[in-house]
Amino acid sequence: MVSIPKELTMLGVEKLLENGDSVPSYPRGYLGISQLGHKCPRFLWYSFRWAFKESHSRRKMRIFERGDMEEDRIVNDLILAGVHVRSRQLEVRFNQHIIGHIDGIVEGIPDSKKPHLLEIKTMKDSSFTKLKKDKLEKAVPVYWCQAHLYMHLIPVERCLFICTNKDTEERYYERFPVDHDLADFLISRAIDISKSEYPPERINNNPSWFECKMCPALEVCHYDAPIMKNCRTCVNSDPYPEHGNKHEWYCNKHNRRYLLEHQREGCEEHSILESLSGTSD
Repeated sequence: MVSIPKELTMLGVEKLLENGDSVPSYPRGYLGISQLGHKCPRFLWYSFRWAFKESHSRRKMRIFERGDMEEDRIVNDLILAGVHVRSRQLEVRFNQHIIGHIDGIVEGIPDSKKPHLLEIKTMKDSSFTKLKKDKLEKAVPVYWCQAHLYMHLIPVERCLFICTNKDTEERYYERFPVDHDLADFLISRAIDISKSEYPPERINNNPSWFECKMCPALEVCHYDAPIMKNCRTCVNSDPYPEHGNKHEWYCNKHNRRYLLEHQREGCEEHSILESLSGTSD
């Protein structure tokens, strides 16, 4: 009789499913509206300039997918309750470099005849508890800013925010009006970031600062890690300023416009932006 080990493990399966290669990826090709409320404008500038790549683990990819699944579930619940949901994943843009995608627009919610922006999120229990206590503006400012930017640009005057606790399945609901002044400020900030050849100041010069040590741009921002070689880190390239195609940049050396695929490849004549040489100075 074959002896049974005292401890049965599934390490082979675990390694197969969890330790697969994480594929590094560039940040998105635009300043995402969902990120414009980020506390650190320097991070946004590095992202827009593709100064670094970020790798996502299998676990993190599942977290992203969990959010997508919850969107579908909440939309189905709203429809069953008699609420009309339209414009799911509608692209909203200020220009070709400041872009986002909404969860939807809802009509027919109780006590209001106005259409509402629909924003759907998921959170772990500790974050959800803070949200219930402090409400969205204080608990998660980046989500708050995202909602006001979308309302301002669509435009609609109200937002319905729904968040699900991933641990308990409890939901939080909040409804609020648009703040156009906040949206104007955030757009102005994003325009400055997209046009500048120089990174903004750090939010903290200590790499151990809690907001810095978790940042995917930490190595290039604080430790002079090698900058990614592509059109956006080249001194010869600039974001195409007006009436261009989505994500379009212009090469002053070759006198040509380039879309995403070429921007990522770059060319042999790449010359790094001076502001990206020794970025921790």
